[in-house]
Amino acid sequence: MSRLLIASAVALAAVLPLAPASAQSGYSDPSITVTAPRMRTEGRSASGAPIRTIETDSVVYHGDLDLRTRAGRRELNLRVEAAADEACGFLEQHYPMSDPLNTPRQCRNSAVNMAQAQVRDSVERAALYDGVYDGE
Repeated sequence: MSRLLIASAVALAAVLPLAPASAQSGYSDPSITVTAPRMRTEGRSASGAPIRTIETDSVVYHGDLDLRTRAGRRELNLRVEAAADEACGFLEQHYPMSDPLNTPRQCRNSAVNMAQAQVRDSVERAALYDGVYDGE
């Protein structure tokens, strides 16, 4: 039993240094969830059929970016846009509609806009953690 406990402790000690630096530096979760809506209207169609919003999420990790820099923030925005494109494309492929209530462009713009509060929060946390922010 004690050999198993020692082996487990050694294995855990070997893995801990491999944790991402961002996780060790105070960030609780270096990710942003991008939600893409397929339809935006709730209610009933002209024929009486229910209309519901169908969504999918895509997670954007940014633990490898320095959000205190313009380049880091630009890369994060590019990742959010790519995630929105991917999520909206998934919805378009798996939930095709003859008369969609929003176009792929509207879906993408909505997904990016909904993620912006998380982007701003991540940038602010990065700036507060280090106390440095170049303001752009």
